[in-house]
Amino acid sequence: MFKPTQPMMVRLRLTTKQVNGGYYKGNRTGSMGHFDKRGTYRPDMSKHRVYMPAEKLEIPGRRYSAETAKEPFALGPFVTKHMRKTPSNYVQDIERNGRMVTVIRGFEGQDYLEKWAETAEAEEARLAQPYTKKIEKIETEPTPQLEQTEQIENQELAQTSETPKRKPSKTLF
Repeated sequence: MFKPTQPMMVRLRLTTKQVNGGYYKGNRTGSMGHFDKRGTYRPDMSKHRVYMPAEKLEIPGRRYSAETAKEPFALGPFVTKHMRKTPSNYVQDIERNGRMVTVIRGFEGQDYLEKWAETAEAEEARLAQPYTKKIEKIETEPTPQLEQTEQIENQELAQTSETPKRKPSKTLF
């Protein structure tokens, strides 16, 4: 019988399990922290890069005194430990124990529909306006090359009209 060619003998590696080491191992940088028992990721600052600051680095908004000037300062990927919550556009007022409490909620389907309705009205108004863009014709002066090509075309037309036309034959084949 026939033997398959060498390229046909190779088994195609279709899954990550069949590739060299067996599975994807990443780029070997390791983890930068761990997950605690609640599932929150806790970065390990000893594994993060720390950059040396420039001498006499001044931080905006920080008051300097003789004591704070001697404090070590390290530039890291995380700038602040305390930050105000970013205000959300999606809030809900709930009454609890006789008081009104404002609670931040997620982006819901109703919010999407309201946003879509606002943009749809603007889009319809834009499409209802007539197309006002004017197309301007660009008038160019005839160049000598264009004049020559026109003359050649006119000569060819004159020559073709002078040649007698062949009469069709009576037989089809």
